[in-house]
Amino acid sequence: MVANPEVMLRGRRRLLEEHGESLPRSYLAHTHYEIGHALARLDDFESARSKFRTAVRMNPRAKGYYYYSFWLLFGSIGYTIGQWGHRRLHDRISSLVDV
Repeated sequence: MVANPEVMLRGRRRLLEEHGESLPRSYLAHTHYEIGHALARLDDFESARSKFRTAVRMNPRAKGYYYYSFWLLFGSIGYTIGQWGHRRLHDRISSLVDV
């Protein structure tokens, strides 16, 4: 993910405008997911939830989309907790694989 959420947001929105109809549905879902993260980092939680819901509708089997949709119900603190939990889970799984 790009360090500057505003730059990433502009790029992803441009991608959707120029190529949205030709991209695979799963890629579009992931693009909405990434836009949701950028919006959350910019404290626009209502728009971020909307993007995560769009991602869920486009790819209902992607569990991570539900995860952040849920945590964004609690605003900034929820997003922070969601990120912390995601990192913890990732670190835990990585440590099991490295054994």
